[in-house]
Order: sequence, then C-alpha cells, then structure tokens
Amino acid sequence: AAMDHRGQWVIVLNLKGISFSQCIAASHLSFCKGLASTDAQHYPERLGQMFLINAPSVFSTAYKVISGWLDVRTRNKVQLLDSAWHDAVAAVIDMSILPVELGG
Repeated sequence: AAMDHRGQWVIVLNLKGISFSQCIAASHLSFCKGLASTDAQHYPERLGQMFLINAPSVFSTAYKVISGWLDVRTRNKVQLLDSAWHDAVAAVIDMSILPVELGG
C-alpha cells in the first residue's frame, strides 16, 4: 500500500496462485466482509485505488460476491487485473515501491 498525493491509499494485492476454493472459503469471505465494513465505518474515502493483480479467472466469480459488500464509490475504485497489470498500476504509483517479485 502507498499514499497518493491526496492522502488516499493505493493498494496492490497480488492474487497469483489463489484457488477457487480459497476464494469461496467461508473464513476468507467473512474476513473480507468484516474488512469492508471496518474500512467503510472508520476510514471512509481513504481508498484512492485498489488493484487486484494476477487475478486468476476463477476469482471473478468470488469478486462478484465480495463486491456486493462494497458501496458503489468503493467498488468503482477497485480494478481486477490479470497478468497484464503493469501499465495500470504504473499510471498511479511509482513502481519502484513494489516488492522485487512484482518489478519494484
């Protein structure tokens, strides 16, 4: 995560290797729902952009469930990207702050 020039978070979450069973596990879904609720209550409008990178095709099904817990403004800030994510992320943050395995 990084802060942009407006003091908002830019989050890059690498989903490489995540399986469908991990996506739909009750414990994971419960965690995501709780996180979305906490963020909405305590950190409204702090999210500038979220990139879910290297997302396997099966994740799009799980994301349809997860995105239902997000308000529209937050949902519009989330980009679900496959392995061709570099340009979208580089347009928002300095790539050098990413971990080495992601090109930083």
